[in-house]
Parts: sequence; structure tokens; C-alpha cells
Amino acid sequence: MKRFTAILFYVLLSLDLASYGQNIDLHQYFDNLDDLEVSLITAAPSDLVYGTWGHSALRLRSLNGTTRQDLVINYGMFDYRTEHFVSKFIRGVLPYSLGIEPYNSFMVNYLERDQRLTEQVLNLSIAKKNTLLDLINVNLLPENRVYRYDHFKDNCATRIRDLIETCYADSLIYSWGVSSEVKYSNESFVDLIEPFVERKPWLQFGTDIILGYSASQHATFRDRMFLPDNMMKAYENTYIPSDQKSKLVKETRILNPGSPLEEPTGLTGPMTACSLLLLIMLSLFFIEYRYGKWFWAVDILWLLVTGVIGCLFLFMWTGTTHWSTYANLNMLWANPLAILGIFLLRTSFARYVGSMLLWSPILVIIVGLFGWQHMAPMVYLIALINGLRGYRILRFAN
Repeated sequence: MKRFTAILFYVLLSLDLASYGQNIDLHQYFDNLDDLEVSLITAAPSDLVYGTWGHSALRLRSLNGTTRQDLVINYGMFDYRTEHFVSKFIRGVLPYSLGIEPYNSFMVNYLERDQRLTEQVLNLSIAKKNTLLDLINVNLLPENRVYRYDHFKDNCATRIRDLIETCYADSLIYSWGVSSEVKYSNESFVDLIEPFVERKPWLQFGTDIILGYSASQHATFRDRMFLPDNMMKAYENTYIPSDQKSKLVKETRILNPGSPLEEPTGLTGPMTACSLLLLIMLSLFFIEYRYGKWFWAVDILWLLVTGVIGCLFLFMWTGTTHWSTYANLNMLWANPLAILGIFLLRTSFARYVGSMLLWSPILVIIVGLFGWQHMAPMVYLIALINGLRGYRILRFAN
């Protein structure tokens, strides 16, 4: 969804590079709106991690005008040279930017990766084209060009969706109703991204455990359009207000058919790793049970690992702007307090540590059973390990 680039803003060809910090008026580059073609370009997901969800951009092409411009409006640009880049990205405060670049330049990376590219020509009147250019001009103002990216609520796709809806005063007619209407689907935000990460098992596992309670709530039909592919499909059956016989998309073109994504191979995914870990822990449990031993060093290591992971969940809840990571119930199996438990393990308070671990699988199952939050299948295996170690701690603490 995010198109990575080293430059925040491209204005090439006949656009003056010196105008980067100045106000830009797109009307001067499209002198005849009757010849202006506006289209939505949707890039299919790629094998790259940052291309997992695809990308959306607007194309402005002058068909017969004197300027003969062919530009792409791209809301997915940021500067990797930004100070404290990694920290800002994790905390959700990395500034993203609106950029303009020539169509041919935009296409280069996608063609090199052989990504599928679909273009939908929008059925806009001259008045709507004029409004659209005015809106983009406002977005291009220095004080508006940069925005705080939100993967689910404010990204390259939703910015374009909002532009087009504003052109029609929030009265576009989607398949589920008018654009201003709030209607919930049966899918959560986690459900929506699952088909896009299933080819990357470790990424799927990572997103499953880092997303919190909020991301497991039902998304509206309009929310679904944060995914470029969903927005493209939604526009296929979107009608112009006051004229339900005219569709918003008047023509669809395949700019590049692309090649299919590779399917995951081998047994190196998180399910295999967690299953193997559970097998090892079960073996240790039976050895302890058979010989009356307690491998307390194993519990110290286990508490350290789960505690650190729990601290990450807590940080993503309290230390970032990512609403989707708030109130993460995965802290039932990865509890930040587990780190404190390390220092209590050889004391009379060890029974509290054991109880915390023993209750973990029960609570995780309850959360999953009632659908309060999506739980990855591997989480149940990890929670079961918590239960095993909790039992051993309680056995020797009492």
C-alpha cells in the first residue's frame, strides 16, 4: 500500500522543480478539462513486505490539451532520511506526504516487479474534474501536504476515496448504500487483512498478535476501502448520485497483467515453530514429573521471553498512536508482569506467578471462544505452555 521512495515530492517533466516548497496549481497544467482523464490505478499486492496490501494512486492525463501532461497523484510517499525514522514509524508518527510524479516514472518499479496494475477511468463531469483539481491543490499546500499515516483509517487509498466522495458531497451510491451512510459489515479489520498476509506466515503471525481489541471489531463497509483491492472492487459497482444508470467507473484497463505471487513452501512457519516448542516443553514436563524435578531455569527463560513480548504489547498500547494496537488481550499469555515474576520465582510468592501462568490458557480460550479478540492459532499452543509451566511452579511452590 505504501510506495517507498527516497524523495517526498516529485514534480518532474514540465513541472518546475523549484516549486517544491511553493503552492502548485494543477489547473495550469491541465488547460482543457474536457480533455482531462482521471483514473484510479490499483497495484496488486507484491511479495515485498511493504507491498503486501497493494497501492492506490490517481492518474491525471491530458488527452488532447496543449500541455499533454500525464501525472500520478501519490499519497504514499515518505522520506527515509527523516530524523528518528524507525522510532517514528513504530510510534505511528512518521509523516507521510502527497507527491506528484510522471506516469512513466511511477510505473517503473511496478513493471520491474511484474505487479498487476489495473486502471479504472472515472466518469467525472467537467465540474467534478474542476472540483477534484481544487481539492488536490488544497492538499498540495505546504501545510496540508504532510499527514499522519494510519494503516486502517488514513492511507493512500482512503485519501483518494475521500477526495472522490467530497466531489460528490458524500452522496456516491455504493452497493451497500450512500457513502455518507454508516453500515457495518460482518468482518473485522483483522479479518480484512488476513487474505493478504496468509502467503507470509510470519508476517501474518506478527500482525495477529500485535493488533489489539479495537482491530477485532466490525469494520463498516466504507472502512473496507482502506485496502486498495477492496476500493477497486467497490468502485466497480458504484453509481453517480441522481443518476443510478451511470456508473462511477466508465472503463477498466489492465495496464500490466502481472505474475501470480509465490505460495509459501516448507515447514518453517510459526505453526511449525510453536508446535515444536510445545513438544519440547511437554518433554521437559514429563521428565520433571517422572523424576520429581523442577527445571526452574527454564521458567526464568520463559518468563523473560513472554515478559519482553508483553512489554512490547504494552508499549504499542500506551506509547504509540496506533489505535489498532490498543487493549491487546494477547497480554493474557504475554504478560509484562512476567518479568517481575522472575525475581519472585524462588520465593514464597512463586505461587502467584504459577497461578498467573496456569490461568493463561483458560483466559485465552475464553477470549477466542466469545470472539472478543482474534487469537492466532499458535497463541493457544503458547498459552498451553504457560499452563504447563504454571503447574510445575505451583507444584513446587506449595
